[in-house]
Amino acid sequence: MNRKAAIVGVLAIATLNMASLFISPVMGLIVAAFSNEPLSNVQLILSVANLTGLIAAFVIGKLAMTVPNKTIALGGIAFILVFGLIPYFVHANIWILVACSGMLGIGMGALSNILPALMADYFPEDQRQSVMGMQVAFASIGLMVMGLIAGKLGTISWNSAYLVYAYAAIVLIVVAAVMPKVEKTANGETQDGQNAGNWRQVISPAVITLSVCGMMFLLINNAYNTNYALVIDQKGLGGSDVSGMISTIGQFGGLIAGLCVGAIAKKGRNYMLVLTFAAAALGMLCCAYAPGIAAQAVGSFIVNASMSFFYASAPFMMTVIVKPIFIPLGMAVLTVFNSVGGFISPYVINGINTLFGSTAVGAVTVGAVLSLVMMVALLLSGFQKRSYAKAHQH
Repeated sequence: MNRKAAIVGVLAIATLNMASLFISPVMGLIVAAFSNEPLSNVQLILSVANLTGLIAAFVIGKLAMTVPNKTIALGGIAFILVFGLIPYFVHANIWILVACSGMLGIGMGALSNILPALMADYFPEDQRQSVMGMQVAFASIGLMVMGLIAGKLGTISWNSAYLVYAYAAIVLIVVAAVMPKVEKTANGETQDGQNAGNWRQVISPAVITLSVCGMMFLLINNAYNTNYALVIDQKGLGGSDVSGMISTIGQFGGLIAGLCVGAIAKKGRNYMLVLTFAAAALGMLCCAYAPGIAAQAVGSFIVNASMSFFYASAPFMMTVIVKPIFIPLGMAVLTVFNSVGGFISPYVINGINTLFGSTAVGAVTVGAVLSLVMMVALLLSGFQKRSYAKAHQH
């Protein structure tokens, strides 16, 4: 198999992983264009994709039992291309934009859940985590570059920003041309006679524990994302301009960490989740207690690095602990737990924080403490090491 061609296709797909956010730079213009609409309705343009992507995860998980993974990927890219471009032509009603965003979310859900399965198709286990790290980095690159292009197009008109989704046509052509197609086989791992037991085979203690780790990480990470700008403001370090700069520095942290994941995992594959929570705790404590703007930049850099560690490590682990045919189903479970963690984060973090004064620093501190608890629990339990060992026994 031509793995060089495969990696080109995988990384091209990865650049679309955050496609729903490509138009975020022009959200202010969209809000102004629909000033007669409640702000919450307009904000659905960015948020509804998370819901439909979640629903798509389960559909794709079942579909992947019979349909080649490359075919599913091409379908996901096509959804992003078609429903990303429609608002450029038809945009008189806010609900058209919301509906298209929802359909775009289905395409994103298809890609995010099928990518780990594609990597399992094309790469042996010892190469997979390095490729997943590169995939995380390319997702950041895609968001930064496409966001910049959308912002430039928005200077013509707000709906012109949607032309950025024409980029998906390039990805579609690249993937169709270079990515090998792997047919579903009958190695005892296909759908034949397995339908009744699919979920029973996927819902193992290891999958649930990994998914709980995902839920906790998103809960903790959102505590930072929703409070770091408030910390900067409350410490008198600056306004939105400073927060934007800190966010950009954080993106570079995620990008660099993603490119380094492979090298780090070679030394400590059994401790990548421990490292994830340790980095999150360190970055958040830096944000909360280290003085000065430079400390905020360092904290953002480290927190975003922890995100890259997680998104390269958790999907990789899923490809090891479940059979290849069940990877999309396992990813659907992980996606649900991640979404639950992000959703309940404000309630859990703020609920605990009310005991300590309800400051932004307090909220970030609560996240850091929870991250340290997870780090210690994973370290003492040896969860990753034991799970990998058990998977290799079968």
